[in-house]
Amino acid sequence: MISKRAFNLFSKSATISNQPYDILIVGGGPAGLALASSLGSNDSLKYLKIGLIEANSLDNVRTYNSNGLSAYSNRCSSISASNFNNLKSIGVLDGLDLSRVSPVNNMQVWDGRTDARITFGRQIDDEDLPLIKDNTTLSYMMENTNLQHAFLKHIEGSTSIELLESSKISSIERDNEWPRVQLENGTSLRTRLLIGADGFNSPVRKFASIDSFGWAYNAAGFVSTLKTHPSNTISHSSRTAFQRFLPSGPIAYLPLPDRSASMVWSTTPEMAKKFKQIDSRVLVLLINAAFRFSDDVLKILYSKIDLEYDSFFSLIKEVEIAEGIDMTTSRQISELSNQDGIPPSDHELYPPLVTSIEEGSQASFPLKMNHVDGYDASRVALVGDAAHSCHPLAGQGLNLGLADVQSLTSVLSEGRRYGGDIGSKTVLERYTRDRYIQNMMMLSATDKLNALFKVNDGNPLVELRSIGLETLNEIDSLKDLLMKQAGTTGNFEDSGRGSRGVNFIADGIEGVGKAVNMFSAVARQLGNIGEAKIAEIVDNKR
Repeated sequence: MISKRAFNLFSKSATISNQPYDILIVGGGPAGLALASSLGSNDSLKYLKIGLIEANSLDNVRTYNSNGLSAYSNRCSSISASNFNNLKSIGVLDGLDLSRVSPVNNMQVWDGRTDARITFGRQIDDEDLPLIKDNTTLSYMMENTNLQHAFLKHIEGSTSIELLESSKISSIERDNEWPRVQLENGTSLRTRLLIGADGFNSPVRKFASIDSFGWAYNAAGFVSTLKTHPSNTISHSSRTAFQRFLPSGPIAYLPLPDRSASMVWSTTPEMAKKFKQIDSRVLVLLINAAFRFSDDVLKILYSKIDLEYDSFFSLIKEVEIAEGIDMTTSRQISELSNQDGIPPSDHELYPPLVTSIEEGSQASFPLKMNHVDGYDASRVALVGDAAHSCHPLAGQGLNLGLADVQSLTSVLSEGRRYGGDIGSKTVLERYTRDRYIQNMMMLSATDKLNALFKVNDGNPLVELRSIGLETLNEIDSLKDLLMKQAGTTGNFEDSGRGSRGVNFIADGIEGVGKAVNMFSAVARQLGNIGEAKIAEIVDNKR
């Protein structure tokens, strides 16, 4: 492996690469590293001249060592079982620290207004659940840096990919139709194919003049790393993901090893700002309450979060007394005694009680939906967040990017085997045909679910969605089908199954009554905007 970390950073004299690159990837995040690892492992592509440009140093990823870590990062992802198995097949998992990976074999999702619930997967004892067991695992929770470290280790140990890190791009131009990338250190790189894995504000996308559409949700994703109370029901506390849909947005508890968990709470930007400012002990109580108390009670608590801890704790106890909640139920949060000894009969309905928040793990980010008009242009392709972003409620952001990576690798490999020009429109448009509709379906599905659960009291859809959830939950065969369609079990066979599965869930809930599009102008807008592009792709497939 040839590593060019700095490219003579202190020299401003122009340096022109003697040999053009076949492929240049821009972006050293999870999607960019995944693509480099995938291309470098492909028999038809690994002998090409391939480089990856990253503006920052990758040393923090390279030197990742869990032995010196106690707290988990707040930047975590849920990797579907199908994507996990695909990474395993090319050897990426050899560099993954499995001790910091949590398999998820159960998922509880419920309505914050009506408590209608659907459960996916099943709970089994630890000794019956090896870390990697395809037929019982829905997904794998891990830190992004752990995954990036595995990609980087695989690249440096098994491929000839050139890593051009600490190399900021000053401009991208055309040189006889081929992209030429100018670095701030004066280096000039010409390439047959330029791939943007450079995030939402992608310079590669701007260079290619690929338009995008979308909107902000006027919401923020608030994240924290949680520590939980010890539990004698280990499989419950460490193998189950929980998500409750509140009218203000969903709150998700995603298990990590060592009694830790990653939380993503979709809420208003104002509340997310407040959450970062208040006493962390108050926030702990509020997080526990968000999974257990009614929305009417939560509205009262939201208005009181500026109270001192002792006063807020007293308020919680008053609520529990008024609601008749005691230590015989897992809904109680003012005492930890209900976690000791024989657990309450309803312990599987709620996540373990949170006891603290890792210092420095509280952060927020704006939620938005965005999709480009196409994934390819003249000698340019886009993957991951450079091409699309969706609401995090289904945990599919990185999974969509990994599916892009596999699809693009397959398309380029096929083009190479048949003697095609890997930068040509003829080759690249097959990638857009493969991924565009599938990703559009996922974006539409997550937008649809978000709109569906934001509908509040007084709207008949509240009752319809509850009936839909409860009906789906009673049909095990249908739930198994949904999980297979979502690509969470078995081997990876179709990169589009995830989007069909989530859409099926959304449509299944809606199908009990009326389509959510009647109540969501946003969902209708998404369908209308994407209609022309989908029609174009369908025509090309004929």
